Amino acid sequence: MLLAAVVIFVGVVATHFGGYPHWSDDSAVPVDGRAHRVAVEGDRPLMIWTFDRTPTCTARDDSGAEVPTEAPSGTYRRDGGPADWVGFTVLRPSSDSVEVTCRGIHPSSRSIVLVESVPRMPASLAGDCPEVWIAVGLAGAGVLTLLATVLLAVRPLRRTPPGR
Repeated sequence: MLLAAVVIFVGVVATHFGGYPHWSDDSAVPVDGRAHRVAVEGDRPLMIWTFDRTPTCTARDDSGAEVPTEAPSGTYRRDGGPADWVGFTVLRPSSDSVEVTCRGIHPSSRSIVLVESVPRMPASLAGDCPEVWIAVGLAGAGVLTLLATVLLAVRPLRRTPPGR
């Protein structure tokens, strides 16, 4: 059980390493219906995150061509204080920057979205994933089993006196 817990824990750590990028202030885009330039770092796809109602967002690359959008491969959530940030759109830009335009559900909507790299980890491992709780449970059961084995091994043997 301890070995299984260690293997699962190592797997979770390996998939989380570099999973969520640091969000910079430059990645915030107001939901105001105007185009805002966002720098693209590396060749990873981008994800648009919101904590409010999901706005409608479009993106254009440096040549002015619309960048295709797609739904993420799962539900990505990131703790954001009073509300979780949810990744709702993935972009695969082909240039060093994109112009992102987001419109809210209501014209008076004043919100922001964040445009950052898609996390390296699968959506199922984001947040409090079940794999973490399985590893914790196995480790706990393994420790209890080990403790019980040690206690049984060091307890004094009761010998029955001869003739009884």
